[in-house]
Amino acid sequence: MLGKYIILVFLGIHGAIHLMGFVKALHPESLTALPTAISIPKGLLWLLTALVLGLAFILLILDKENWWVAALIGVSISSWLIYDYGEAARFGWVANAALMIAIVIGWGHDHYAQVYQWDVKNGLEQKKALLPTRQLAELPLPVQKYLRFCGINKEQRPDHVFFTMNGKMQNGKGSWFDFTSEQYDFFEPYSRSFFMLGKIKGLKVPGYHKWTDGKGSMDVSLFGLIPILHYEGQMMYQSDAVTLLNDICLMVPSALLDPNFRWENIDSFTTKIYFPYPGGEVSANLIFDEEGKLINFVSEDRYDVGKGKIFRFSTPVTAYTRINGTNVVKSADAIWHYPEGDFTYAKFNLISIQVGYK
Repeated sequence: MLGKYIILVFLGIHGAIHLMGFVKALHPESLTALPTAISIPKGLLWLLTALVLGLAFILLILDKENWWVAALIGVSISSWLIYDYGEAARFGWVANAALMIAIVIGWGHDHYAQVYQWDVKNGLEQKKALLPTRQLAELPLPVQKYLRFCGINKEQRPDHVFFTMNGKMQNGKGSWFDFTSEQYDFFEPYSRSFFMLGKIKGLKVPGYHKWTDGKGSMDVSLFGLIPILHYEGQMMYQSDAVTLLNDICLMVPSALLDPNFRWENIDSFTTKIYFPYPGGEVSANLIFDEEGKLINFVSEDRYDVGKGKIFRFSTPVTAYTRINGTNVVKSADAIWHYPEGDFTYAKFNLISIQVGYK
């Protein structure tokens, strides 16, 4: 956040200086800080530069990812004007150099996000038929009760879901960081695209988690330019299958009508679900309360890829909310159950959700 304010200051001051150049062109005797006269045509270029930098200022305030495009155009024109004006405008190079660093970082974030956006675009454009659906009465009784609690009244599987979240995560060293995220899950074929923007020590750190056709990867980078983490391989493939199953059970229970899921009754409040995916199968115990609410998801199949081992993984639900006439999970924790003790590594809060049907 501090970095954003610094960039805004540079854009604002630099834009104001270029506005002064336009005033100098209109009134040559004014602004002694600019000793050399400026012609009207060049004064208009000074004005244009101020306006473009002002546009970049507004886009950045609005958190638009493409703010850097306007800033790059403004800095390019500014650099030529500073060179043309000569020694008296030399301090403009400092502002332009600082803005160029910010522009490169902005481009990095934008380029990184475009990979996610491209994958989502491909998923949305795929032509799909109406998905085969299991009848509600065929599901285990606790699951039927859960779907009724959520307000699932039609026996139709969704094509995809889009939801946004915020929350906080930690890496085990006692330091939490805030994040925002958005993701698309597609259900035929199954895929998951999760884009996160973390704020670590004032720096924006984007991450992209992708799983499709049974294969997944996770990338985290500084400024979208400098790789920090990269995971892929069989551990990632299986772990992401568990994560997608978790998404389905907590966020879009109507997708549980997929006839490919297998079920095992444990008791009146616990049901086990099996999710076959290309390359394997994962499972989880779904734990419900007397009202029918899903209160926990527990799986023995998820790897902690950083440690290279499977540990029990759970996501206890902490609150529900009602959106578009449907009860949906509002918040949940993500917990690793290590031999030495439980570790809550993330807390998620739902902001918005849209379920799509063909």
